[in-house]
Amino acid sequence: MATTVESPILPTASSQIEATDEDAALAAQGDALPDDVKTPEPATPASPSTGFKKQRIITQEDIEERARLNKGRKRYLSVDEDWESFEATVSHPITYLKRSVLYKESVQKAKEVNELIGDVEITSDNTNKGSEKNAAKWTPTSRIDSKGYGTYYRAIEGTAFHSLKVVGEVESNILATLAVLCELDMYKEWFPMCWQSEEQGRVGDLHRWSTFTVSCPWPVASRQVFIGGFGCDCVYQKKIVIVAKSIDPAKDFVPIECHIPAPNSKCVTATLTCGGFVLEPLQGGRTKVSFVMNIDPKLKVVPTSLINWFSGKLIWVLLKNLGSAVVKSEKKGSPYIARREEQKELYEYFRQRALQVLPADHL
Repeated sequence: MATTVESPILPTASSQIEATDEDAALAAQGDALPDDVKTPEPATPASPSTGFKKQRIITQEDIEERARLNKGRKRYLSVDEDWESFEATVSHPITYLKRSVLYKESVQKAKEVNELIGDVEITSDNTNKGSEKNAAKWTPTSRIDSKGYGTYYRAIEGTAFHSLKVVGEVESNILATLAVLCELDMYKEWFPMCWQSEEQGRVGDLHRWSTFTVSCPWPVASRQVFIGGFGCDCVYQKKIVIVAKSIDPAKDFVPIECHIPAPNSKCVTATLTCGGFVLEPLQGGRTKVSFVMNIDPKLKVVPTSLINWFSGKLIWVLLKNLGSAVVKSEKKGSPYIARREEQKELYEYFRQRALQVLPADHL
């Protein structure tokens, strides 16, 4: 790494955490964490044969239940509806294309990718290049070196969201780093304070849904997120982008391939907007990693001292832990190697795409 964490630059505050009523109710029941995670210990490697879900077994009851949940939130046209739309616009193919669900979904995903890239590509005055809604400046929370490596914080005015960012390097190539980030159920092995991670389903290999649960300082209960994400190999920009955001089953369309997890009575559900990872290859087989998280932690008051701790110290640990996980993933007997064997086609696809533009030390 090119820098170490210094004292946070944000001003300290004496205000205490003001937990929500839901936090108070959970605290009254006892510890927010289950007994087996009160004292975190090194995680046991996940079994490579039982980790990710290759294909969810779908029953007729599943289909009927998901149709009920998705009623009024339909994204995908039936064959008949699509054909009627085509006949109505057959003389205007561009109009038909722009009305198609595939086009709208593609435009939305492109927008989210560009927004995330803009969030990590800040200008010299720490203003991000992303969308206007996130145009607030990033405040450094550690010493920033000449490469821009360090940690940052941003408050999104008029909302309950807080943005955290870390930029740095890992001493491994980009494909090895990507392989660790792809195994969602193994995030509990390295993601700070994460004690539960589970993939909930996938459509193809690059669109996935998952749940993550992280512990929080007392008296705040654990926070859980149910997120959907996708990967984008921007190879001609020499970037790999992984975008993720919260899914609300009561509002958002959830495909039948995705399992909707039951609410956890010991956790509070937090909300994430567009965030994720941006990977860039560097000389010598190293990888630049940028991580952005835009989160509403569902707290009445978030004191500056807590922001300092999360944005200036904890998020830097994420980069350190990721680097260690990537190094371990290449060692003989690593469960990550077994995962790559189980998903040979996917990882060969990554390699073939990388062959087009990446240096040889990243292949």
